Amino acid sequence: MALLTLLALLVGPILVLFLLVGLAAVHLGEGGPRAELGLVARPEADEEEREAIRAFLDRLFGEEEDLGA
Repeated sequence: MALLTLLALLVGPILVLFLLVGLAAVHLGEGGPRAELGLVARPEADEEEREAIRAFLDRLFGEEEDLGA
């Protein structure tokens, strides 16, 4: 039981710190931690980067084929 209490006392403040940092990032307009991980689309992504990604995916999965015909 003492070990569980010690674990709660150590982990609790760390979780609160992560919550406060995340809320501060959203409040300051940085988009929060999801934007830092690249999980949010960036509207300012340039066309060259998009073309490079398309070319990579085309090489990886092959050209898009017309399956309806």
